[in-house]
Amino acid sequence: MEVVGVARAFAVELAPTALANVVDGFAALAAIDIAAAERSFDLALALDSEQPLAHLGRGLALIRRNRVAEGREALEIAAGLDPTTSLLRSYLGKAYVAERREAT
Repeated sequence: MEVVGVARAFAVELAPTALANVVDGFAALAAIDIAAAERSFDLALALDSEQPLAHLGRGLALIRRNRVAEGREALEIAAGLDPTTSLLRSYLGKAYVAERREAT
């Protein structure tokens, strides 16, 4: 198993928290393992449904699968949970643009 895979597994086993699963999800997204990313973000949301970064990651994973409307909805939840974080609003804006392009 590669180093990143070992680190991901160790982090989630060591501290099975929402945040550990969020980190694992983003590592999976970076490795273009969308299915694993979705599983990690879903686990994070099961542990803490108000974790904005879990909603962000889930939204990005859905958009990556070309499920733009569902991804945008997840990003709206993330931005609503943490309205002062510009990164969340930035990704939400990008999702609105992508959704508009998809509709035309």
